[in-house]
Amino acid sequence: NLGSTFQITTYSNLHGYTWKEFDDNGTEALKESGPRFSFGVLPRFSFLRGKNLFAEMDLQYTFGTVDYEGFTFDLQTGQRTPYTTQTAYSNFEMTTSAGYIVELSKMFQLTPVAGFAYEVWNRDIANGGPLGYDEKYSVFLGHIGVSGTYIVNNSFQFFAGFILKFPFSISETIDRFPRVQSQKFNITISPGSNPRFAVHVGGSVYRVFALFDFETWTLSKSPESQGLHQPESTRTHFGIKLGYTIGVI
Repeated sequence: NLGSTFQITTYSNLHGYTWKEFDDNGTEALKESGPRFSFGVLPRFSFLRGKNLFAEMDLQYTFGTVDYEGFTFDLQTGQRTPYTTQTAYSNFEMTTSAGYIVELSKMFQLTPVAGFAYEVWNRDIANGGPLGYDEKYSVFLGHIGVSGTYIVNNSFQFFAGFILKFPFSISETIDRFPRVQSQKFNITISPGSNPRFAVHVGGSVYRVFALFDFETWTLSKSPESQGLHQPESTRTHFGIKLGYTIGVI
């Protein structure tokens, strides 16, 4: 918090990404892993005399191609054949939040936050190859969290925090399975009671910040639709984010 009425933060992120899917026996059936990249912008408006109350919107785009280790699946015979390829990802996430900075002392701040988020991501299995297919996920979430800040001086700070994101709705569309066909499937995934959990820790010097973040999420098995379902899946990432904050007014 720069004490400005309006400030803008720009950032970039590099993280290791892992997506896993499991069969009904809990055995890993698919794994994707590799680096992905993000960049984003986060404008914030602050209110009240001390600029303690704020509202912000985080706009983030993520992309990358990761390694895929899984199977091809024959819908008629049920036979699975080991298959290795790559998966291309593109994600867009919009997060709106409101928070209040509690001044515990001259050196410590505690900031509870809450808000909503919308995320859409495309998962291009086989990266355009004929044996692959396209998946599109749309997720609407609510979130709550808290962060703490240790202020060394006006230019140097340490901070850490965690956040829980609760999916209200998840929808998935599978397009052309496999890609050589033209049939399109619509699958609705029930998120159950599976929140996303994220933590971060970092520091800032002269408006430049660096932080490490970790997030994990488990999606429960979806109901069957047109003979297909999304198995139980997990998504995790761990990375580093670098950014700079500008006080506009």
